[in-house]
Amino acid sequence: MAQNKDVKKLAGALLLPYHLGRITTYCLMALMLATVLNIAFLFLPIRSFVIAPVLMLAGTIFLVTAFPSLARLFPWVGRLNIGVPYKYISQGFETLSRKNGGADQYLMGMLLGLMPCGMIVSVLLAALSAPTLLGTVLAVMSFGLGTMPALISVSLGGQVLQRKYPIAFKRVQQGAMLWSGIWLFAIAGFILM
Repeated sequence: MAQNKDVKKLAGALLLPYHLGRITTYCLMALMLATVLNIAFLFLPIRSFVIAPVLMLAGTIFLVTAFPSLARLFPWVGRLNIGVPYKYISQGFETLSRKNGGADQYLMGMLLGLMPCGMIVSVLLAALSAPTLLGTVLAVMSFGLGTMPALISVSLGGQVLQRKYPIAFKRVQQGAMLWSGIWLFAIAGFILM
């Protein structure tokens, strides 16, 4: 009986349907954006001149997220806000949170995937540099899958680790975002060469 409780507790912490829901939303957003970009620049040789600044924009968002003091140099990043009808997302979330089914968790993940977040915006922008629609969707899916361990660990006790080792936790986060930002700038440079 105790094992069943532990399994239920672990399954609740993992929230796999929730994660799959948010990854689905990210993939659908990437697919729509990439489709529009590909249609707009289908036969134009300037596509790379559009993609490179988009990558640099995404890299800048990563760097300012990692080091908030850089917002003084890039104040527009702090004002970056992609509006969504928060009221409807909030109402949907409240309705779904009262239920415990896997389908409800999946829909909750899809809804919360629409919440504006600088990290998601920068990942979507970076994914647009993929040469194909499939590549764009796979890039965003990889991001979603890559964030699952961190989100799961937070739900399983990451907050305790963050409280116990706050400086180390912050440095690891900053290092990952710094690497991502530099990598995006490097890709933009290679595209322009």
